[in-house]
Amino acid sequence: MPFLLQITGVGLVSAMTILAAVGDIHRFPCAKQLVAYAGLGGRVHSSGGKHHTGAITKQGRTELRAAAVEIAWTAVKFNPHWKTEFQRLKTRIGDKKAIVAIARKILVAIWYILTHRQADSHATEDKVAYKLLLYAWQLGTQHRPDPYSAALLTRYLLNQLDLGHDLEAISPSGVKRLIPPASDLEALPPPFADR
Repeated sequence: MPFLLQITGVGLVSAMTILAAVGDIHRFPCAKQLVAYAGLGGRVHSSGGKHHTGAITKQGRTELRAAAVEIAWTAVKFNPHWKTEFQRLKTRIGDKKAIVAIARKILVAIWYILTHRQADSHATEDKVAYKLLLYAWQLGTQHRPDPYSAALLTRYLLNQLDLGHDLEAISPSGVKRLIPPASDLEALPPPFADR
């Protein structure tokens, strides 16, 4: 879950949708297969040694395709990398095709992130920390492992992503939220170990 939540545009519902649709990411030996599974790959027309690509196939998991496009719309609003990429593409191919291209690129990024269990190269540490803190709050005390507070669980998840080592606090909407140091986790058992 934290590997998906770090991506701009991915919220709890879209992360669950992706996980439910994809299952084990290792079912897809390459990112191209995940893109095809979502129906975001282009049709290929071959005749007489000539190859032409057409519109997306729309074959595959509808909910995964819809989630990828929704994530793409949010990403182009809030992430500088995706915004620049969208602006570059839309001048050439128009808004609708550009957003589908961004959705396809985000699915490729998701494949790499989940396969290699790495941080998103376009992630902003304080924004990721805030999203993880929201996730920890949404879990609530009954679903959050003891003795983890929301802030401690956020630190643990940041460590899993190898992000925010020097991050001590985040200030979303002007309210300062402290993030404990990694040393506070040393005496604690790993959360979710029994799940």
